[in-house]
Amino acid sequence: MKAVLIGAAAVAASMLSPVRAATAQPSTDVSHALQCFLLGGSLINNSDEKIKSVGMITSMFYAGQVFAIEPNIDLTAAMRREAPKITEARLPALRTECSSELQRRGAQMSAAGQALQADAAKK
Repeated sequence: MKAVLIGAAAVAASMLSPVRAATAQPSTDVSHALQCFLLGGSLINNSDEKIKSVGMITSMFYAGQVFAIEPNIDLTAAMRREAPKITEARLPALRTECSSELQRRGAQMSAAGQALQADAAKK
């Protein structure tokens, strides 16, 4: 888990940057969602409020995926199973995967919001 903390700030930095095109597809793999959930959770106690906020958003987003994939999951057991898999070697790819999906979903939400605002302006 220490490795997660070491690399977590890079996740926050990449998520705070402008949205870029993402090619990563959303995963239906609970293991991946749990790893992103844990990565986000490692940011929550950061003293930087922006990083802390990114951690909360990341954790909540991926918690939603975890529960959608496995509604009756034993979350504690699953977290214990996944945490050791987040090694320093795994971190760069995991950061990219997690942040790319969040950025892509954020862009989708922004586009939908803008479309609805445009619809409302027409009325």
